[in-house]
Amino acid sequence: MKKIFHNIPLFWKVIKFNFLKVIAYPWEWVAFFAQRIIFYLLLLIFWFAVAQSSTHSINFRSLVAYFLIASSVREITFAYHTKMGRDTMRYIQYGDLNNYLIKPVPTIPFLFFSYIGQNWMPIVYSIFAIAAGVIILPPTSIINIIEFIAFLILAFMVSISFNLFVAILGFHMIEANGLRNAFNHTIEIFSGILIPMTFFPGIFRTIVMHSPFPIVAFTPAYVLQNSLKFGEVFSLFAVSLVWAIGLLFLMIRWWKWSLRKYEGVGI
Repeated sequence: MKKIFHNIPLFWKVIKFNFLKVIAYPWEWVAFFAQRIIFYLLLLIFWFAVAQSSTHSINFRSLVAYFLIASSVREITFAYHTKMGRDTMRYIQYGDLNNYLIKPVPTIPFLFFSYIGQNWMPIVYSIFAIAAGVIILPPTSIINIIEFIAFLILAFMVSISFNLFVAILGFHMIEANGLRNAFNHTIEIFSGILIPMTFFPGIFRTIVMHSPFPIVAFTPAYVLQNSLKFGEVFSLFAVSLVWAIGLLFLMIRWWKWSLRKYEGVGI
């Protein structure tokens, strides 16, 4: 931790350098926003059709706000397609990780800040999307916002663990993209990005809510949009906290073990 704080000026320069690389390609901006707009339109068209044909009452305004917030949480915590883990996995498989290991700085923080510089657009976009979701369906009290921030921190910790898991696959598998894709599809389904957890059947929803996947999208949006009783918030927070700390601890330990093997005998 001391090394990280000591190298903050360097990390800031890394962010700035990668930021400047991205803005040199303005068509990247166009492609990014076009992709997100198309995704939202298709998702909203699907749920509009569901709402029109369903015999149950579905609040479409609430759904619009939910999808804006939930998908933005996934973006801002870097859980979207575990791209940071994918890039690190490629560095490992192609031998490019050596270029980072020889630097006199912590490897994971250096890669993390490099990724932030390259992916500042999703961060900015997510902030505005969350604001739009809050405007469409305002929280009932300031408590909702405080709870949202707390769960957002836990979502970030779980997301870093997911990305580390994907990256570590590069140490142990020659072709890890298939497993990574399956893992990303699992996140898509069980995080509530495509289907909110409130639409899941009772028992199945209970099981999924005790997994780490809803933490990176559904849970922060859920606590922001609803006035929950203390018992429910405490239960959600306890489950999320255990997963956040437990997964991060395990992934860091696994990363260090895999890295020692990599440095000793290679892949």
